[in-house]
Order: sequence, then structure tokens, then C-alpha cells
Amino acid sequence: MSHPPLDLHARDFDAYAAEKATSNAYSRPRLELKQRALAWARGVVARLAALGLAVDVHGSDEHPTLRNKKRVDCQWVFFWRDEAARDELDRLLDQGRTISQVIDDPSPFARHAFLALRLDAEGVEVCFAVHPEARVDVDNLRARLDDESGAGASELIAALAALPEEFRVGVRADDRVACNAATPEALRGMLERAAQGQVPLWIGWSVSRETALLHAETLGAQLEDALIAL
Repeated sequence: MSHPPLDLHARDFDAYAAEKATSNAYSRPRLELKQRALAWARGVVARLAALGLAVDVHGSDEHPTLRNKKRVDCQWVFFWRDEAARDELDRLLDQGRTISQVIDDPSPFARHAFLALRLDAEGVEVCFAVHPEARVDVDNLRARLDDESGAGASELIAALAALPEEFRVGVRADDRVACNAATPEALRGMLERAAQGQVPLWIGWSVSRETALLHAETLGAQLEDALIAL
């Protein structure tokens, strides 16, 4: 079964330029990209389902809102746990949170590990990310790294090494390393830096705007394959 292409154009990137981020005038082109990306995402969902992974899809707001602090400088498409799995974890995650914190952002950005597509004025990326506030996922990752038998860490490092050579892992863009160079010690350090900066641990593939436009006809399929690899 074929799915709509991502079909990126220069205007898609232009709509997220810094000088346009707070303007509602550019909500229309951002909405058009969001709708196209969500349609493209159906192919990812189907392939994940075939692997036994049920996910829900959520697109970030295309217009300035309180949730994005009245600024739209990127578009996210999240692939995250299905509703039943979220509800189970959310009962734990919501303990001690105020009502305003719970409803502030419906995205999984700081609550659950997720796969995602992200586009801004400079490029497009696909990633797996886990924020320090996603406590259950972070605890599971730490337990795997600290497994006394070493089996959990070895399995994780082998999985990272099996990713395509373009994939990188890290916290901020300037400290990411090739996935095939990651070690358990390096990952522990990344988790600490993520916690200190309250930013996600990131694993993924970034493509510059110029490269994305040059290979626009095939890029959607490549980004889909990259998400399946992650």
C-alpha cells in the first residue's frame, strides 16, 4: 500500500524562519506541511505495526499558542506510545504534578520516549529521544546500562552500532558522536548532561535544508526507513 509522499519544498523550510515564528500569517503554509507530514506518517505507523509496535501520532501546533510560547520555529511529528500504554505510565508520571503542568503540553516531549520527525528553517531530522522528565524510560535505560551481567549494555551498544553510519547520539548538536562510537560510559555521561540541561538524549539523523531539497523526491522514503531503523 502506497502512502502520500513528504514532498518537501523550500517554502516548507521558509515558514519556520526566526522572523516568522511569532506571526499567524504563516500558519497556513505550516498547516499544509503538518497535514502532509501526518499523511506521510501513516506509512511509518503501518511499518511499525508490522513490527509489533503500536504507536499514536501527534503533530505540534502550527500556529502560535500558549503551548509553544507563541513561537513556531519548527514542526514536530511525534510517534509515541498508544493510549493504553500512555495511561498506564501517566498515572505514575502525574503524581505530584499540578493540573496546569498536566495540560500545558499534550505532546510526549518531556513525558515519554518517542520517535519523531522534526523540520525547521535549517533542515529536517528523524530521531529517537528521551527527556529527563520521562522518568520511567530514563530509569529503564539506566538499568540496562548498569546491568551487572553487562548483557543489557552490550545489547544496547550493539543496536547503536548497527545503525547507519550517518546516525549520531548525544544531547546537544555540538556534542553528538557517531552511534558506532558510543560506549556505556559515554551514554551515562550523556544522561547526566541531559538531566543537568533538562534536554533530551537524542539519537538520529539530520539532513540540511540544501541536501533535503536536492534529494526531495527520495528523501521521504529515506526518512521513513531511518525511523524504522531507530
